[in-house]
Amino acid sequence: MSHRHILILLLLLQPITVAAGESEWILFLKNPTTDSYNPLIARIEKCKKEDCKCDVKPDSAAVIKLIELIKIQNAFAVDIAFSSLKILDGGDLEDVIRSLGLLTESSPKLLLDYSIKHNIPDYKLEDLLTMLPLETVDDNRAKIETVQKRIKSLSKVNSPPLVEIRGKAIIILGKYLDELRTQP
Repeated sequence: MSHRHILILLLLLQPITVAAGESEWILFLKNPTTDSYNPLIARIEKCKKEDCKCDVKPDSAAVIKLIELIKIQNAFAVDIAFSSLKILDGGDLEDVIRSLGLLTESSPKLLLDYSIKHNIPDYKLEDLLTMLPLETVDDNRAKIETVQKRIKSLSKVNSPPLVEIRGKAIIILGKYLDELRTQP
């Protein structure tokens, strides 16, 4: 066997390396459990403090899988998504915000719990609540119906620790509903 063939064989047999942080994302998205959540959340939190966003920022394919987990209300995924808001940008950030906003209808308590845990400021809460599904973009009636549905869903949350943030959320959506009603 020639030296060239041996070199090629050695290169093929070397373990595939992944970017820092990528392996944590892969493990978590394949199996979102405590064992895969803890290393990823620790890495994200550390990175947010040290401003190393690109080291742990997920790629778009990972964001799509994260969104799928949010849709099924996986609490680990919701927590990871809230933590990732500071490291995401562009379309990935919008997609994650939109998917978290969908929890307003399907699991408002989960959304409010993690909004408190992550100390989400009012302007970010407004983004989460008013970023509506893509299918409503050119349909004002659908926007109004979605916002009404969200207000109704939030109104059912009666947990004492969530009353204050629930009130803020309903006020935010009420103002947005008034804006929508004045649009042609």
